[in-house]
Amino acid sequence: MKVKALATGFFLIFSCFLHAQAQTQYGFKSIPFGLSYEETLRRIKKIKHRDGRDLSIYEGYNKRYFEVYSYWIGNQLCKIGFSFDHKKRFYQFTLYAKPSLDASYYDTQVKGQVTFFNKVFKKKYGQPIFCKEYPSLLDLEKGYVTTVCKWETNVLYAYTGISEDLEDEYEYHGSGTVGLRRLAEEYFDYQKKVGNKGVSKGVSDF
Repeated sequence: MKVKALATGFFLIFSCFLHAQAQTQYGFKSIPFGLSYEETLRRIKKIKHRDGRDLSIYEGYNKRYFEVYSYWIGNQLCKIGFSFDHKKRFYQFTLYAKPSLDASYYDTQVKGQVTFFNKVFKKKYGQPIFCKEYPSLLDLEKGYVTTVCKWETNVLYAYTGISEDLEDEYEYHGSGTVGLRRLAEEYFDYQKKVGNKGVSKGVSDF
């Protein structure tokens, strides 16, 4: 019994170690997934543009999201969105290529933005589990990313894709998203429970 208890204890400690290691191994630059909203924002503010200027940051009202308006990833200018879960833990970031472009640039520059993200992600995260053909304009749905390539491990998920700009109608851009699976799955389960409670309450409201 003591041996079994020791083995169980060791397994739990080792599992916690792996989770902590995963969170510190992945993230944005030296900012690991799992940090609080406040600490993530504090560290982001320490990062400068290449010319030494401070980053322009928009903070969400509920401490679930903030944006860096412009940041160079290689030779691609991006907007970066940092996302936080219900416990305000950093679990995902998205690179949005700038500028958004109209349909006349779709087959050249917009697809080129995604090709660039694919190359960067392959160097950073290895080979994707799949890549699809680039979607046509008719395949795109406003407010959603149409995936082109996807990466997935027991720790990390990442994907690239194309979407229509939420603010500028009929303009499009490439994007790349990276997140920590464990925190994303916890957040998804939480949202599902909240949604189910809302349905139950709705039934009793009339």
